[in-house]
Amino acid sequence: MTIDFKMNEKKERTAFLFILIAGIGLRLWQIGWGLPEIFEEAFPFHIAAKFWNWNGTGYDFNPHFFNYPALTFYLTFAVQAVQFGIGHLLGIYPTLVSFGNDVSSSIVVIRLMSIAFDTGTIIVAYKLTRTMFSSETALLAAGLIAVNSLHIKQAHLINVDTALTFFAMIAVLYIWKMFHAPTRKNYLIAGMCIGLAAASKYTGAYLLAALVIAHLIQQRSVAEMIRSLAHPALYLAIGVSVIVFFIFNPYILVSPQEFWKDFSYEQYHMSAGHLGLNSSQSTFSFYFLDILPSVLGWILFLAVMIRGISYFFERNKPGIILMLFPAITLAIIGMWEMRADRYVLPLLPMMIIIGADGIVQGWNRLRSYLQQNHFGSVFRYILPPVALIVIFFPPVQNDISYYKSFSNPDTRILAKEWISKNLPQGSSYATGPFGIQFPRGTYLPVEIPFSPTGSENLTPFYDPRWYEDLDLLIASDYDYGRFAQDPKRFHSILNFYDTLRSRWSLIHEINVGQNQQGYTFWFYKPPSQTPEAFNSELFQNLSILAESTLVATFSENLAFALFYKNRFIKSEQLMRFAVSLEPDNVRLLKELGWTIYKRNHFEEALPFIIHSLEIDGSQPEMVALEGSIFLKLNRINEADSTLHRAIEMNNRLELPYLDLETLYTQQSDHRQLVAILRQHKSIVETNGETAKHIDEQLRALHENP
Repeated sequence: MTIDFKMNEKKERTAFLFILIAGIGLRLWQIGWGLPEIFEEAFPFHIAAKFWNWNGTGYDFNPHFFNYPALTFYLTFAVQAVQFGIGHLLGIYPTLVSFGNDVSSSIVVIRLMSIAFDTGTIIVAYKLTRTMFSSETALLAAGLIAVNSLHIKQAHLINVDTALTFFAMIAVLYIWKMFHAPTRKNYLIAGMCIGLAAASKYTGAYLLAALVIAHLIQQRSVAEMIRSLAHPALYLAIGVSVIVFFIFNPYILVSPQEFWKDFSYEQYHMSAGHLGLNSSQSTFSFYFLDILPSVLGWILFLAVMIRGISYFFERNKPGIILMLFPAITLAIIGMWEMRADRYVLPLLPMMIIIGADGIVQGWNRLRSYLQQNHFGSVFRYILPPVALIVIFFPPVQNDISYYKSFSNPDTRILAKEWISKNLPQGSSYATGPFGIQFPRGTYLPVEIPFSPTGSENLTPFYDPRWYEDLDLLIASDYDYGRFAQDPKRFHSILNFYDTLRSRWSLIHEINVGQNQQGYTFWFYKPPSQTPEAFNSELFQNLSILAESTLVATFSENLAFALFYKNRFIKSEQLMRFAVSLEPDNVRLLKELGWTIYKRNHFEEALPFIIHSLEIDGSQPEMVALEGSIFLKLNRINEADSTLHRAIEMNNRLELPYLDLETLYTQQSDHRQLVAILRQHKSIVETNGETAKHIDEQLRALHENP
């Protein structure tokens, strides 16, 4: 490709096809990064997975998550449905459960959807640029988008930003068409695309402002602009965009309270920022001095700025239309405290088109100058490739750095391998928000609550005394590094890490090397001697937290781990505290009852079990436990009837059989004992140890009736 002479159509098609294939190839490379671990947020995947309602019947399409709109959730579910349908026909997925267990292939397939969106963005950008400017500008813009590192990184993720970018690009294409040909059809399609963009991410709604401004600047005077506001086509486009948005987000209307709670949180998140941001730097400087020059390269960035400004001085209305969405969005997100490189992703295609136009314009002037001074023939074949190398060098260099980061295993994978080798199964550990997951039942993890916003409110969880009875505590610079940026604000939390270093034993450390993704990990072993009970001060600190559900969940998880460590006093303290927060939570009542029972405090356990059964009587395990307590309290008649009722509810529970055998043995009721032994034998493994033991008992009873 050159930008020195006009291409014929065949060369142009070949060049664009090469660009498209290169762009797809760059996005397919390393598409399986991280698997089988999922280190990305992947909200569309996780929300769509819940639609299947694995543990229930039918489907539940209410996302119950409104931080993002739902279009990408439903698209992800549709792709999953197609994958399952094809796999089922081919015998790969005989059941829905087998499909649900094949997470890795599902992740790859959904990432392919992100790649498809990004490929579509390249195609639409090329089409728009070719229509607005020239073939050379279109190829340059398409090439720069194809190799843009931020586009490639985001195409490797399951997110909402790539879909937003694609729909925003189509919306801008039809806004431009609407400007040149203000037909009802173009207004209608522009409105539909804006609705799809907003249904992907709420910020897509900023395109409505671009639509209205583009509609106004069609006119030649202010008076005509005011009169044009009554144009029906404008309201048709706005109305269609709203309708399309709600078609893909119906549960906003069905569950307005859930929506407002999540949406309000996002508003707070945007206004307050999150942990680890440089508070001394403004958001505008973050984007204009750090992110945009980095992802575009300084030459392209300057071309964007210079050419964009020139559009206004030249009153270049098509160019201004191209700038509207990036300018409006940057003006708004520049006022947020929250900032992230992905926020500029939907703006990059338009900015790259503007920059490509500026580069071609500048090249044409340089070429004209050289030709006028008789240098044209000398540099005709030297300057074009040199210019392209200079322009493409920054994004390609970013791509190389990105792909090099996959040359070594992620430290999270190394951390998981170390845990698997050095921590026996069934052990318990405390961990921060690192994304390390093990199969259910392998370990007893206790997650230390973490939030990117309002982190100082979580200080009560950052007390090492909570975790002294666990087998391991995993710390990382993922959260420590963020807290350390503001030592005054997070003084109490940083004391937590200081205590780990001074009183706990550092038994292993994993550092991030060159060309490696992940975080630094520290593995601590707790002190050998710990008190039998928690200090009441710990619970007083927890009780002041507003999020009672979060506190109850933490208490339950920690109590569960301590229960299996035979630290029953601490486990009971935690469960009593959790029940005090949620007194009608059946699960908590059940676990508290079991915990007190294990401490042989039968009278104390009974009220919690009875209350649990009053709320939900269909709990055979609780009925069996109630009968067992009656037996321990020598309330024989109640024990007999209750234990039999538990067996009627679930005849495969072993506890009521064992208790009834004890009861009938104590009463020397051989007839009842033989009957319950035979019934017990019918549910156990035929040749197992339990069956052999029952046979011995029956034989003894037969010999000594």
